[in-house]
Amino acid sequence: MSSTAQDAREITGTDNHRLSRASRITLWALAAAFLVFACLELEIVPARLLDAADRAGFLLDAIFPPALEDPINVGRAAIESVQVAIAGTVFGIVLSLILAILAARNISPLRASGASHVQVFFQGVLPSVMGVFIAWSVFRFDINVRYSSVLGMVGAGGIGWELVRAAQVGEYDVAMGVTLVIFVMVLSTELLSDRLRQRAENEAHMARRKVMEEAE
Repeated sequence: MSSTAQDAREITGTDNHRLSRASRITLWALAAAFLVFACLELEIVPARLLDAADRAGFLLDAIFPPALEDPINVGRAAIESVQVAIAGTVFGIVLSLILAILAARNISPLRASGASHVQVFFQGVLPSVMGVFIAWSVFRFDINVRYSSVLGMVGAGGIGWELVRAAQVGEYDVAMGVTLVIFVMVLSTELLSDRLRQRAENEAHMARRKVMEEAE
């Protein structure tokens, strides 16, 4: 009986292995067929690839070295994008505070003492979530800095518009220079926001620990 069961398990395992191998072969075949179909539909042929390589070489020659014809104007555009990000973040913070005040329903001791919604929020809710609130606000600002660059590309001004303008007139070296400015701006904001978030989270953790110790 045990030998028969073992043989059955071996046969089942072999069948599963063959099925898994057949499935992988089928998936690879479908992927290859889809790739060939996509290349044919897009007319990606060797001659076109060679032509694209020549154009890519021309583009690289036009991009490097990066240049900034008017650094002061680009700097002003970068500041404008940061201002847009700050305005959007502040608006979001104010709106979230209003909604949080209206939705504040916890901290029952304060409610029992006759405190208003505003008092419950500022004396009960906000202190308990201040660290997380600051961390998420900084995170939102970090995202808004990136969005502000994208908004500039669709006509809202700022650093994004400088990038589009340079690309439209064929000043690819200037476009590359503006791209590097955007990269530095986003990277700096990311590093700053990361440090602020860590600090806020640490303070929130310490505050929660203090509350737990006082409760004990």
